[in-house]
Amino acid sequence: MANTYHMTSESLISSVKRRASIPDAQSLITDNEILEFANEEMALNLIPLIYSKHQDYYLVREVVQLVSGQTRYEIPYRAIGNKLREVAYQDSSGNLSEMFRISSDEVASTGTYGDNGSTNLGRFYIEGEEIVLHRDESTFNGTGSIVIFYNLRPNVLVESDTTATLLATPIDNGDLTTTLQLSAIPDNFTLGSEIDFIGKRSPHKIITFDNIITAVDANLKTITLATANIPSKLAIGDSICSAGETNLVNSPSDLHVLLAQMTAARVLESIGDNAGLKAADKKIQKMEQNADLLLANRVTGSPVKAINRNGGLRSSGLGSRGRRGWSNNK
Repeated sequence: MANTYHMTSESLISSVKRRASIPDAQSLITDNEILEFANEEMALNLIPLIYSKHQDYYLVREVVQLVSGQTRYEIPYRAIGNKLREVAYQDSSGNLSEMFRISSDEVASTGTYGDNGSTNLGRFYIEGEEIVLHRDESTFNGTGSIVIFYNLRPNVLVESDTTATLLATPIDNGDLTTTLQLSAIPDNFTLGSEIDFIGKRSPHKIITFDNIITAVDANLKTITLATANIPSKLAIGDSICSAGETNLVNSPSDLHVLLAQMTAARVLESIGDNAGLKAADKKIQKMEQNADLLLANRVTGSPVKAINRNGGLRSSGLGSRGRRGWSNNK
């Protein structure tokens, strides 16, 4: 029986079929097509709904060591919308200081700074998909790091037979490698392939990603990775998936039923059931109103105080999704 507050790919598919009154023995739509619809609804509607609340559900940080003579650093490819939340400078003692984005017009009018002292170190601009430090490359000595804050894009849903579950505490081999005992070794888990660790508990977050498998033993159902790539938060029962994939919806468990309803509406639309689609859309509107209550203001006793950093208060727009897109009309 599907757990309505914690859906795997399979329980999501079952829920969608029930909501759309689609029998298992039918040729109208396949399980894989249902997952494709679910991934589209996740990307086009559920993620924007969560993101619109500005409550940092997907916020992560990435520390990038600065390199002498290099002032250009790529925006993390998994950032939602390839957008950044914040960029900070971290010195060798671990202290953070704010960095300020300048426009390309300012770059052209002010030139770059040649010294490598702390003065003006905190200026950067965006060029294409790169963060560019406002420094002279020829004299930049690359001391410290930049810390990039961004919202991590959820993985796409796949069927569970291409994923595995961690069965035991990781075993440190003492040679800078660690072995993981898994429930199975899917065909896509091969030497050199990349995997993500997905938390079993809500919000089923991506714990770490793009970890390289250094050894596979299909008979023992084990894989080996560099110990440095094993997160301390990894726990028995967590999912191990190919990079960019998951069998657990990467969102708070309370929203899994909303994704199922959104997907059911897409299924009804695809098979031409207009009456069913109308009823499904009506239910979605009510569920989104309830989701607003769940998502807004994660710390209810201590609301975020607006800081006038850039001349205006930050807003937390509320969005409402219709079948035609997002609207702020409530």
